[in-house]
Amino acid sequence: MAQREYDSFAIGVLNDGDAVAPLDLSINVWADVGHTSEIDFGIQIPHRDDISGFFIFVPFQIEKNDVVDLSTSFSDNEFNQVLFNRDCETTCRLNRTVVKDAGGNSLLVLPISRNDRLTVVNLDGGSLLSFYYDPSAFPHDHSSLYFRIRLPFVSLNCLLSGPDDMREVITGPIVPFRTMNSIAVNQVRGLPSSIVRRLVDSKTDIGDTHIAVIAPRQWEVNSFLTPYRVRPLENVAWEKYQPRLKSGNAILHSSCCDMFVYQWLISDSNTSLQLEFSRKRITFLTLLFYLAILFLLNLLSEVLIRLVL
Repeated sequence: MAQREYDSFAIGVLNDGDAVAPLDLSINVWADVGHTSEIDFGIQIPHRDDISGFFIFVPFQIEKNDVVDLSTSFSDNEFNQVLFNRDCETTCRLNRTVVKDAGGNSLLVLPISRNDRLTVVNLDGGSLLSFYYDPSAFPHDHSSLYFRIRLPFVSLNCLLSGPDDMREVITGPIVPFRTMNSIAVNQVRGLPSSIVRRLVDSKTDIGDTHIAVIAPRQWEVNSFLTPYRVRPLENVAWEKYQPRLKSGNAILHSSCCDMFVYQWLISDSNTSLQLEFSRKRITFLTLLFYLAILFLLNLLSEVLIRLVL
């Protein structure tokens, strides 16, 4: 696979003012090896009159129909507590969902409209998503606005091995199959110059970034940063939120395919996380390969013994 010219995402606000615009991120990667991989972005923006939207640059080509709005998932209070990892209370009224935590912070969850307020422009090396809204249309008794979308994550789908990949057979249990991947946000070296200028103009300052990688049990996920939480996927709470494959089945396409959630918290304006995926189980194909080697060695030894005698 040829290395892409750009390898960083970019996330910023559409800022009409002069003040720095802080925002928090939540990123979920559904690493379903051999199937469709997806990446979710949750964007928490302070409710200010001079912020009228946000933009996302992805380092690959997508279309407007690829953008999935996840705002409907937040009507479930149990799911919100699992996703945000804290006690909260959810209120749904007048087609608006408000999530309030024990500290009094409240998020107004807003949908991503598919009308002219959402645009997708294909650039050299990636695609730029822009979403516009009218800040005066929302009540100011909420501290933040919250958006969450899902996109295809083609880099995982290209880099990760499927069960028929012969590299797994060759490396086998002696040298476990490994592959590296990264999630970079607002890394200047990995972005086109036009996107870097947008980030400078937006005065965006990323605060806390919560990153979760959901991967099948047979894959182990490692990083130079230790995950602050690893747990099995709560199937009931996540059922309606799971990505859907083209066949219409959930990403948990088999009852025996247990998924684990790895979570990191990064407090850095230049968010970057290097990931290593390694297979933990010896598959039937690998075992068959080594049995064949033992059989050939045994056959060769018999031939050598007969030649010597």
